[in-house]
Order: sequence, then structure tokens, then C-alpha cells
Amino acid sequence: MRRWHVWAAAGMVALVLFLAGWLVLAPGWAIGVTRDMVSAQLGRRLDVTGGAYLQLSPLAVRLDGVKLAGPSEDSDAMVTAASMTIPVSPGQLLGRTLDVSNISLEQASIGFLIDDRGQANWAFAPQVPGGAIRISLTESSLRYFDSRNGQALSMSDAALAVDIAANGETTLRGTAAIKGRLARVEAFIKAMNRVHGDGSPFDLSLSAPDLSFVFNGRLATAKVLSLSGTASVSGPGLHAALRWAGIETG
Repeated sequence: MRRWHVWAAAGMVALVLFLAGWLVLAPGWAIGVTRDMVSAQLGRRLDVTGGAYLQLSPLAVRLDGVKLAGPSEDSDAMVTAASMTIPVSPGQLLGRTLDVSNISLEQASIGFLIDDRGQANWAFAPQVPGGAIRISLTESSLRYFDSRNGQALSMSDAALAVDIAANGETTLRGTAAIKGRLARVEAFIKAMNRVHGDGSPFDLSLSAPDLSFVFNGRLATAKVLSLSGTASVSGPGLHAALRWAGIETG
């Protein structure tokens, strides 16, 4: 009889430890924490439709079915992603806190859109100051579209590291497919919030086998997408190089 009581007590202890561990490690709380942080820093709604999961190696929280809303209820989402991964430490799990300064997005679709009224969807209204952040993109796509004039640009199959400093300076490095060519991409925007105003200093370098494009100057989208500065295009054939850069020569 005594042995039975011992086994029953051991079973109860194991059950309690299991439930306690599950409550500590179950990452469902991360959805609400991430929503609140995004709302505070960007003034936008973040939806997570696929749930939250704990990854053990490396230790991280993964949110599936992520969507960052546009500037209004009737606008398209600015970002959708199959998953967003946020590294965590054991202490953060126990304290149910997150540091979103280094996140990864997989199969993301990011749209920089201007509607018929001339409103750009990347004009954020932050509630609290944000710090520097690195966003790693894999198997992702980026597109620009201006509804006022039909101007459009896009890149796919992107594997990019995007660094956004606290002052808004943005640096982008990695690879992406542009007009069917896999290219090495490097870009720098001095002030993203000025792009749709008086314009921002802008550097861009695209390099693919036999073709390259380099621009140094200013980027603005207030009326149309415009570049003012110095550009160089090189390749074995001038027509092919200019066409890849978006200049039709006839």
C-alpha cells in the first residue's frame, strides 16, 4: 500500500512539473506582447493567424501567419509573412518579455504602396521612440507601386539583411531576383520618412553576371518616383544593360 502511495505522489509531482513547464514555455503570450510593441513603435496593427511556437535550437519564438496592416482599415497590408522568428533567452521566456531588435521573416511580401490620394503606406505614426532593428528576409519579395501613375518595381527570391538605425537610416544588403536576374543588392536610404517628402539621399548598387548598375544621389516619390544624381550602367551590351536598368532604348 505504501509503495502505491509513493508512485501516486511521484505521478502527481511529475504532472505538476509538466504543467508548470508547459505554462512557462508555451509561447502563446508572445503574440500579445509583439502586437503591443508593434502598435507602440509603429502605430500599426499586427495580426498573427497561425499561432506561436517555441524553437529550441537556436532558442526562439516563431509566429506564423503574420500581417502588418497598412495606414488605414481599407488599405492593403504592408507586410505579410509565413513566419516571424524572434530570438529569446531563458530569462525572457520566464519573464515573458521579447526583444524585437533582431527578427527574421520567411516568405515575406513587403509592399511600398502609394494610393490614389498620394498617401504612402510607409509613413508611420510611432507612439514611442524605437531603437535600431535588423530584419532578415528569406524567400521574400519587395514591390513598389504608385496608384497615381502606375509606376511599379519589384524584386523576388530575396535573401536580405535590412538594418534600420534609431535615426531612420536604412541599409539593405543581400541578393534578389530583378527582372529575371539574380543580383547582389546594396542600398542606403538616409531618411525613409523624407522619401515621400523633399526626398532623401540614396545610394544603390546592383550587380549581376555581366551587368551592373550604380546610383548615388537622391530618391523622392512625392509626385513620381524620381532619382536625381549620378548613375552608371555597365555590361557587355549597352542595350541589354539599359533594359535591365529599366531604360528602353528601342
